[in-house]
Amino acid sequence: DLSNVYAMIENEEFEALLQNDQLTQQMHSGFAFADFNEHPIMFQPTYKFEPGTNFYEQNKKRMPSYCDRIVWKVKKHDGQQGGHKTSMNGNSEPDGGGEQAEELYMDEKSVRCLRYNCSMTPKISDHKPVFGLYEIEHRKVQVENTPNTNTQ
Repeated sequence: DLSNVYAMIENEEFEALLQNDQLTQQMHSGFAFADFNEHPIMFQPTYKFEPGTNFYEQNKKRMPSYCDRIVWKVKKHDGQQGGHKTSMNGNSEPDGGGEQAEELYMDEKSVRCLRYNCSMTPKISDHKPVFGLYEIEHRKVQVENTPNTNTQ
């Protein structure tokens, strides 16, 4: 019921609103944007506003919704990335004589959302823009060090 939705928006019951959100349901079931992430939404629906105002469109009785989102995906480590050989003294050398250690690295990646919100300031559209501030970390971590001695 539309009046219940407006009341939940007024009371900032965003978690309750999202229980019926189609994208949230599809992401949780794995049918859309599998392995993507979204920071919990703690702002009002961003669609459908009367252009030029901050009031939801009520003439066509459209349900306010979360049409504007930021989702992200961190590539999983596939076990094949990042292997290279480095000599024991730290210089890269082609395969051949001498003692070498094989250093294997794994990419560690993480995304942390610092802020996720919408802006009510722009009034030129029936959508309100969303924005996010994210901290992204990408580093290589040594996972194995196996000495290899070639004798001739």
